[in-house]
Order: sequence, then structure tokens, then C-alpha cells
Amino acid sequence: MSTPDQDLLISAHTSLCIRWGTIAPYCVGGIRGERVGYAQDPHVVVSVSCHSRYIPALVPIVRQRVYGELAERGWDPLKIEFTPNVMTMRKRKFRDGNESSPTYGKNKIAESHEFRFLMLPELARATFHGPGMSGYMRSIPNREDVLDAYS
Repeated sequence: MSTPDQDLLISAHTSLCIRWGTIAPYCVGGIRGERVGYAQDPHVVVSVSCHSRYIPALVPIVRQRVYGELAERGWDPLKIEFTPNVMTMRKRKFRDGNESSPTYGKNKIAESHEFRFLMLPELARATFHGPGMSGYMRSIPNREDVLDAYS
């Protein structure tokens, strides 16, 4: 059961009218399903290139993109955890994709990060279906296809 505060936060992050303004240079990659760690926990994973100091400013932007992708595929945003885990990788070259940044469209070098949102059971079963929930990396399924397969 969600609280009014959680409902407000989720509504703000699912809105396409809200811009989480930052001038930080960043590049957001594709959204995928991935099994992470020894426990093989299912997560929605997004790769983001940016400097580590800008991670707090990018969490709402990444969350809004993930919620938008889930909505496009017919999934409720409550099917993933609200707070992501962030894993920092090595430095990479990327093209600044932030239209508000003074360096928009220019090549930059910064750390690569993975934002990982834990999937709740229904989305995890639909994403990693089959015997033993096979595979460790998948695309997030469309909800209509999943419902038709189980009918």
C-alpha cells in the first residue's frame, strides 16, 4: 500500500510536463532487464555517462525515463522499486545529450554508471520467462504480449 507522499513522488516522475532542470552534461543509454549479482536479482538497468558529482541531479531524470518506458510498454511504475542503486564503471567518451548544457552535442569523457531499479515479481516473471527464468539480459516486454501468452 502506498502513502500519499509516495503517490505524489511517483506522479511527479511519471509526468512528461516536468523537466528536472540541470546543466550537467550526460548521456542516457537504453533501458533493459538484467539479472544482477550472485542472487541474480532482476533489475531494470539504465546506462548513464556523466561525472560522479552529477548523479544526485540525474536520478529524477533517469527515473522519469524508466517510468516513461514502462508506461509505453503498458507497465505500472509500481512494478519497480522507487530508489535505484548506482554502480560506477570506468571512464568513457560520450556525446552530451543534455539540451540545457552549454556543451550540448560535444564529446566529453566521464564515468559510466548503471542505474539499477529492482523489479517486483510480476514484471520479473514477464521479463525473464521460461524454465528457470533463463538469460541474464532481456528487453522489457510489452504488457499486451505477456497477457496474451498467459491467456
